[in-house]
Amino acid sequence: LEKGKGNTRMQLAFDLFPQHSLRLFLFVDVVNSAEIHKNLKINPFDAAFINPRVVVDVFPVHVAANLALNSFHNSKLVTKTLHSELIFNLSAAKNISEAFKLFGIDPTSSTLLVAVIDCTDAKSEEVRALVNGKEVGADLLPKYVDRDLTIKSYRLTQKEIVHNELVGAIVTRISTKSL
Repeated sequence: LEKGKGNTRMQLAFDLFPQHSLRLFLFVDVVNSAEIHKNLKINPFDAAFINPRVVVDVFPVHVAANLALNSFHNSKLVTKTLHSELIFNLSAAKNISEAFKLFGIDPTSSTLLVAVIDCTDAKSEEVRALVNGKEVGADLLPKYVDRDLTIKSYRLTQKEIVHNELVGAIVTRISTKSL
């Protein structure tokens, strides 16, 4: 995968869980977010639908997925599914509802990040068929971030941001949530 080229296929591996992988899809100009949001509440789809405005890089998503897999393999899921656990772990909040409010999609989202653990080609096609928008490379994610909203969502201080770069500060918050 070449950085900055807008490649639409991004698949990441896990050192601790080599039998699993994570595929990321970034969609812009989405016109059916309200329909997707409504359908997810009725009939959950085996994927994590994430608000990309608060995701500064793919690395925090990779870390959150790794934490979700760890919880799954240790039978310690806090949420009902592996993909909902990914969204929960992406947040620094310990409250599931707050995590979904901040990091899940809402009916007005025009940009969506979709993360799928162990994604098959058939599942990729289901994701693409579900979202009515233009798929762009997940490496373009930083272009769609609202930095101020992200800092507010993670409750980061200026000292944390100066000491660590933003991605590092976020990963620290995610990783230490359970401590």
